[in-house]
Amino acid sequence: MKNTPEKFWARVKRGRANECWPWLGYVHPEGYGQTHWGNRKAFAHRIAAMITGLVKSPTAPRSTKRGRTFVLHTCDNKLCCNPRHLVIGTLRQNIHDCINKGRSRYACGEQHRLALFTATQVRAIRAQHKQGVSQRQLMRQYNAAQSVISRLVNRHSYREE
Repeated sequence: MKNTPEKFWARVKRGRANECWPWLGYVHPEGYGQTHWGNRKAFAHRIAAMITGLVKSPTAPRSTKRGRTFVLHTCDNKLCCNPRHLVIGTLRQNIHDCINKGRSRYACGEQHRLALFTATQVRAIRAQHKQGVSQRQLMRQYNAAQSVISRLVNRHSYREE
């Protein structure tokens, strides 16, 4: 049986332009709609993105290397296939979107169980360093290892975006 856009859209509950269009077929355990396209399994939102010209292939990137395109939902509805709710992004953008919208199951910043500093302390450390206080002085003041202070002032940890 050949895949066609008509057959695909028949399994999507299309509504108004601004509404979510949920996938009506099989739902993968991760919560995304899934079906076969060609001889491969693919998520429904990626097929919708391919049909409408957002991506060339309905299959998800096989690695997380730079330059790989991901299809992101602006509506945060994993079953949505409305092309107006789909955008191209990177893995990094997808992760930040997830964290910023509180959908991450991983704690970040001061919510992390191993956090040494609050966000306020991190801002203070960065401000002091910018004013010329050395990492060694900050290390003593905050009773932290030099490597921790270095990662903070160089924004390798506690990133604010």
